[in-house]
Amino acid sequence: MRLSARRRWLLPCRQSRLKTCRPALYLQVGAFSSNQAAEALRQRVQGVVGGTVWVSPVQVDTRTLHRVRVGPLSSQDEARRMIETLRVANLGTPTLVTVN
Repeated sequence: MRLSARRRWLLPCRQSRLKTCRPALYLQVGAFSSNQAAEALRQRVQGVVGGTVWVSPVQVDTRTLHRVRVGPLSSQDEARRMIETLRVANLGTPTLVTVN
């Protein structure tokens, strides 16, 4: 599969063939013990940003948290704009996270 130079750097570093890579940028909008609550927020966020929004389950100790994330984002500037968009839409203050 051939990826454009722009898309290649969005891959996590372990999947990239580039000698140097940037970590993928995402916004975490929330984390819930209930998958239903996470899906409800995912749908609200999707309606505002129109980009890729998904629920990512993660095991923490003996419980599962359902993280709502947006991305990957192309830059810190895009992340700042997206944070402001979500804040204005009263969807909280997302946290910028990276994935290597």
